[in-house]
Amino acid sequence: MKTKTILHIRGDLLRKGYTMRSLAREIGVSPTMVRSVLHDKSQSARVEMAISKILGYNPFPKRARSSGGVEGFSIP
Repeated sequence: MKTKTILHIRGDLLRKGYTMRSLAREIGVSPTMVRSVLHDKSQSARVEMAISKILGYNPFPKRARSSGGVEGFSIP
């Protein structure tokens, strides 16, 4: 799978009904952390797994994590 750009990932999140702020609030991190992960400036298993679960694909192929859920996070 071709690596998607940050704009593609953000667009996919918006189509699923999530802004970076609403995602951050739902999983208990700051919006800055979500942006940092998307821009590859930091790593967070919680953020990466939540985004992967929402989108149905892993937009972080170089940072593959073991499968598992994000505590306290469920997709409505």
